Amino acid sequence: METVLEALKAMGKATAREISARMKIDVREILGMLREHEELEQIELVNGWWQLTGTGAKTPRVKPAVPAVKVVNSKERPASPAVATPARKINEAVLAELMTQHGELTTEQMAKLAGTTVRAVASTLAMPVNRGRVVREKRGNVFHFTLAKPALAEPEPAVASMPEIKQPAVQESVPQSDAAFLDAIPQMAKRQAAEMVCPTPKSIAAEIRRTKSRLNQLEELRVTVRQLARQQRALGF
Repeated sequence: METVLEALKAMGKATAREISARMKIDVREILGMLREHEELEQIELVNGWWQLTGTGAKTPRVKPAVPAVKVVNSKERPASPAVATPARKINEAVLAELMTQHGELTTEQMAKLAGTTVRAVASTLAMPVNRGRVVREKRGNVFHFTLAKPALAEPEPAVASMPEIKQPAVQESVPQSDAAFLDAIPQMAKRQAAEMVCPTPKSIAAEIRRTKSRLNQLEELRVTVRQLARQQRALGF
């Protein structure tokens, strides 16, 4: 994902809404980023258009008055100018370590701890802020930065074990005629197997009709027994 500076470099100049549409970020957040880069003198607002500093026509500046030349005694020696210390090169890992040790920090605090400039800190933080690795919060006119907290995995809801429902034992009473019929089936098969008599189609059809009739009776008996069991459970037996 490109930063605001990269978007302006590609677009030349643009409004906040155009930058918001290009980066697909809310326009209010884009305005906050633009103001921050403007404070660092990285971009400027010219006639309602945002552009990188130095790309547009510069406003003529009034030359300051030349101060009076002071006559310096030959015996006095001018103090040697202080040599500026080169800024330390930093990256996202360095700033993340600082925020881990010290918690919430501003760009000025991070620049002081890292021994670099505020401009370098702001430029380094632009990418992790857009990616969501660093959280930025504005308090008054100052931005505070902290590391984003990792998302916690939601615990799986415990499944409550259903209590076992004890059903009353229902004794299915089988009529004596049905029991006799059930006993007759294996006996018939054994008798036929022992005698090795091949039944005729007519006898088989008759046996099928008798079997279907008894099967219907057994199914009706099963329905009756189930209804009786439901009534017993409803009455609490």
